[in-house]
Amino acid sequence: TQKTEPGLLEAYRRAYWKKEAGTISLYQGVKPVLDTLHSRSIKLEIVTQKRYKFEIEGRSVGVFLELEKLGITHLFSVTVGFRDVINTKPHPEGINLALKHLGEPPGKTLFVGDSAADIKAAQAARCWSCHATWGIPASEHILDGIQADIVVKTPKELLGFVLQ
Repeated sequence: TQKTEPGLLEAYRRAYWKKEAGTISLYQGVKPVLDTLHSRSIKLEIVTQKRYKFEIEGRSVGVFLELEKLGITHLFSVTVGFRDVINTKPHPEGINLALKHLGEPPGKTLFVGDSAADIKAAQAARCWSCHATWGIPASEHILDGIQADIVVKTPKELLGFVLQ
């Protein structure tokens, strides 16, 4: 592992959360897919490495506010952030916590992610795993020998698997 200069991670986090409003957006096609899933009473959860809600220099920030700005907060039943768990992805703790809140078994759950840590966490939690490759450079589609159960190139393609 590489050592990080003290304070560098905190400086990065501060810069990330202080970015201007409107600099985040959903990938094309994500909102209609989320709306469709939600309208069919499919429970949606988020398991993220980000903090849910906190303040930096007197300003409220966090994944909750990002979801709010994107207009999708209401679509998710559960959001688990890194402050909610001791072990972050690829450990399955966050997924297991979300499943507990939802009251859903892992064998009936599809966990969609864009990284090796996401797929490893899904597999460790005994969920179905889906590697979402939209928005990722082709050079990063390889998961270091890890195989997801499903690979989708577009959000709409995901619906074909979920709504079977």
